[in-house]
Amino acid sequence: INLMEAWKKIDSNEEYDEVNIHLSFAGPDSDIEMVHHWKKSLRFPSRVSLVGKLSHTDIISFHQNNNILLVPSLEEGLPNVSVEASAVGNCIIATKAGGIPEVIKNKFNGMLCDDYTPNSLYDNMTEIIKNSSLIDIYGARAREVVQENFNSSNFSKKYLELYHKTTNI
Repeated sequence: INLMEAWKKIDSNEEYDEVNIHLSFAGPDSDIEMVHHWKKSLRFPSRVSLVGKLSHTDIISFHQNNNILLVPSLEEGLPNVSVEASAVGNCIIATKAGGIPEVIKNKFNGMLCDDYTPNSLYDNMTEIIKNSSLIDIYGARAREVVQENFNSSNFSKKYLELYHKTTNI
């Protein structure tokens, strides 16, 4: 709901009428009747694609065909989607839910919303639209962070370090 409300504000803002922006709305809830109704209510419904749930084989190409990932979660663990999108160099705009701040450092390799409101998401989205050079900068840094911290050899090493630290073994 927050994502739809934030996008509706962008859609209704004449300042962005000539800006080349598009929302690829993916996930199991992106293809439900309420979302289709919301899309029809937009001034520019052609700027929104309702992708639906992605198969495992389509995830990487989905991220490669986009350059920003929006994660407006209210609750989350460590979302695979943020790691996957970061791995291909997407800029991430997300809430601070769960483990998201473990992957995204605000204004270093993405943007974290101040709170869980549509306005906060909108503010970050408009900052990126107005400063589009940040997309590539944050995306490249996101990729570096994932390569350093989430590759298979480093991940197991860090997991073992955490285990030893927490168990005092």
